[in-house]
Amino acid sequence: MTPRKRNLLRAIVRQYALTGEPIGSKTLAAGFGSVSSATLRSEMNELSQMGYLSQPHTSAGRIPTYAGLRFYVDHLLVPRRLNHRERAEMKGLLPDGLCGLNEVLKAAVSAVAELTHYAAVSATPADSTAKITKLELFPVGRNAGMLVLLTDHGVIKSRVCRLEEEFTTDHFTIFNRMMTQSVCGRELAEISAAFLQTIAVSMENPFLLLPLVSIAGELAAEAAESEIYTLGEMADLLKCSREVLTLLSDNAKHPDVLIGEETGIQELSPCALVFSAYSLGETAGRIGVVGPVRMDFDIMIPRLEYFAELITELLKDGFG
Repeated sequence: MTPRKRNLLRAIVRQYALTGEPIGSKTLAAGFGSVSSATLRSEMNELSQMGYLSQPHTSAGRIPTYAGLRFYVDHLLVPRRLNHRERAEMKGLLPDGLCGLNEVLKAAVSAVAELTHYAAVSATPADSTAKITKLELFPVGRNAGMLVLLTDHGVIKSRVCRLEEEFTTDHFTIFNRMMTQSVCGRELAEISAAFLQTIAVSMENPFLLLPLVSIAGELAAEAAESEIYTLGEMADLLKCSREVLTLLSDNAKHPDVLIGEETGIQELSPCALVFSAYSLGETAGRIGVVGPVRMDFDIMIPRLEYFAELITELLKDGFG
């Protein structure tokens, strides 16, 4: 592609991001100095033949095709540098005192949706190698307790459990001591049904404590899986889509910008997805947005990259 065609495609993509309307040669002429409208129209015709532009109506200007947008993202895009004020504003969208990976991602997704006005989505990384740092039962009312599991990667899982009437303070102590001795420090992958049964039968009153041990195993299994957090339009679709979970996984082989059918999700074919990766030790996850294909990639990419940096810093401070 010639330099002039590249500049022309860049100008059309950027103008289309601003207006969402077809762009004509007269609109573009001011930015091309002595180049005539007729020459620009000829260049636009050639870009159309190359598959990078389309003309919605005979008398209309041109809009970029998905192929044109892909070429722009891959070869023409120059991410805009965020200034100090923008960074401070974005950082201020994340509240202080966040506890655990779950809370951090929920807050980050809310902040991204508020800033971009697009659907935001993220997920905890699937990681069965994370180690359990706490597994404890707390009394929360008569005949009820809350079982809480925490991993060294900041994942928190909890469940309210019904307790038998004969469940005493001593049983809380016995259960928590056994979980600390036998479960804490182990990887989630080690918490199998057979392993938990071995623990249960070694306890006093095993039949009383067995349901709690079983719930502990369920929490460990949940903690090892990815969990999607999303906010905004299409939230229900994004939360329930296994394909979206694949896109958010740390080992997915795809670029950070997906346009149209590149998502592999039929319902998202009119959309673009932009992701950026955050890290937690050796594991990683992604945070991103789903919006129209004419979104301003020049600013969306650096915004998401900075949010990913903030998430990484929060997780490092809390669990590094």
